[in-house]
Amino acid sequence: MSDTPGNGEPIRPSWPTLSGLPLGPGWEPDLWPEPATDRLELLAGPLDGLHLDVSPFTPAELARGIALEAGDGCAYPGGFSVYRRHPEDPERMRWERDTPP
Repeated sequence: MSDTPGNGEPIRPSWPTLSGLPLGPGWEPDLWPEPATDRLELLAGPLDGLHLDVSPFTPAELARGIALEAGDGCAYPGGFSVYRRHPEDPERMRWERDTPP
């Protein structure tokens, strides 16, 4: 597995579920740690419109992509949805694909 940004397998976070991590409509921005760059909006795919706290990830990991549990929205039961930082909009992550568990 390569550590070169943009190459290699996406990062699978060590937490077991998304519980409490991405927040949908109605989230309270005052509850997030500053700076605001610690959270990115997810675009498209099963987690569209949610926000992800990216503070645990390095820039290289964000470039490789983050594989998130997506529940019933994923094409594979128990699988992951891969999001990568949007090339034209660094405050968003774009859905790339679903992967099996």
